[in-house]
Amino acid sequence: MSTSANGLAAIWERSNGTNTIVQSSSSTDSGASWSTPVNLSVSGRDAHAPQIVVTGVTALTAIWTRSNGTDIIALKRPRFSAAPMRVAALG
Repeated sequence: MSTSANGLAAIWERSNGTNTIVQSSSSTDSGASWSTPVNLSVSGRDAHAPQIVVTGVTALTAIWTRSNGTDIIALKRPRFSAAPMRVAALG
């Protein structure tokens, strides 16, 4: 979980029955209530090691890894809203 000027954010991994996916939720009332969980990772591949990076006073970025079958790939999703972006292949 992480905080910003806009509230709280949580990120985790869970199984959807086929793959491990990364999800997040946010709160703007100090954790009294939380948004409906949002899938951050794309379906069809396992995603692991989710973390939140604070990139500014109000900006949070979700990061995680997944495999493409050969390499481990680091991905990020700024502000948890844009489509996932590949950061690097980790070999």
